[in-house]
Amino acid sequence: MAEIGKLRFRWVVLGVSWFSWSMQAIALLSIGPMLTLLIPKLGLTGVQAGTLMAVSWIPGIFLAIPAGILIARYGGRKLGMLGLLSLAIGLILIAFSATFELLALARFILGIGVTFSGAPPLAWTIRCFTPQERGFVSGVLASGFGTGGIIGVFAMGYILSIFGIFLTAVSFGVLSLVCMLCFLLAQQEIPEISWSDSMPTNSTSFFEPMSQAFRNFELWKIGVVWFVIVGITTAYATFAPTTFVSLLKMDVASAAATAGIVSILAVPSLLGGGWISDKLKLRFGRKIIIWLPTLISAPAFYLIGASSVFFFAVIGIVLIGIFSWVSNAGVFSAASESVDSTVEGVALGFISFMASLGSFILPIVMGAVFDATGSWIFVWLVPAVTALAGAIIAFSSKI
Repeated sequence: MAEIGKLRFRWVVLGVSWFSWSMQAIALLSIGPMLTLLIPKLGLTGVQAGTLMAVSWIPGIFLAIPAGILIARYGGRKLGMLGLLSLAIGLILIAFSATFELLALARFILGIGVTFSGAPPLAWTIRCFTPQERGFVSGVLASGFGTGGIIGVFAMGYILSIFGIFLTAVSFGVLSLVCMLCFLLAQQEIPEISWSDSMPTNSTSFFEPMSQAFRNFELWKIGVVWFVIVGITTAYATFAPTTFVSLLKMDVASAAATAGIVSILAVPSLLGGGWISDKLKLRFGRKIIIWLPTLISAPAFYLIGASSVFFFAVIGIVLIGIFSWVSNAGVFSAASESVDSTVEGVALGFISFMASLGSFILPIVMGAVFDATGSWIFVWLVPAVTALAGAIIAFSSKI
């Protein structure tokens, strides 16, 4: 009976971690629809608009790898609680921000929350499942991010038009605190079930796990590919609503809803990608589910900036909605499986670092390109070319 209870508890872990991933997506991606209001209100430049997205990823650049090391010492549940508290503070501060500088500070604090509510709950969750289940479970967890994206992008335009930025930000900040309470009530870290002898143990040295993981060249390749995948997705969430307002002459709510089609398609794509990567031979399945979708994303991103006709823009949106997400579970599983189980947390922290780096660089570059050229075609060439480069690296790997 005790064993059955432990098996049931892992589904509780998956559920509350799914909640945390939904909250981080709402917090992160809602800035895109908000920018349609903030740009004219505050007179923001393209670089400033991109910076409000990018600044949320700065904490991940510096904290993601240490967070990965700390997972083995303090557990993903405790670190996840810290992340959710930071999300709440950042969201509530947005409600009171009337200048670019204060908004940037709020987004930075929110970024600390993203760092600790992402990889730690992921590590907490996948340790509760067997290797044969992890692709699908990672897809389920990532679908929480997709669901949060539906709210943070697709529905956010309508939410903002009804409640405004202040009430919207405060409400989601309170929801983050509710999620933190769920983590607290869960109480346990990892149920010691039949596969627990393969779980990581505390290292004798703080830096030893980092050294061991970073000697793995394949992990570096996986990290670069994840830099690309998350970076181009973040860039899309930042500038797609504004692009549709400009090129397709949409109102704010309609532009956000159109951009949010990507988030709606994310949920089945994330689940399907995880399932496929488990059903195929492990290495072959992980590779094909990462390489091919990234390649298909390249022309899709170009269509966003090149299309002045709604029909062609939707084609690009649908392709991005399927193929930017389907590889997520494969990346999580590949990173976990590329290293010894004792440094699994470091591997997940590393790919989180690379995601933060890509999400910091690409929105600013796209904003700078727009300031320099005023052309959305050139702006959207940035993620298109980046996706192509990522596909080449993924194809050359031995995932």
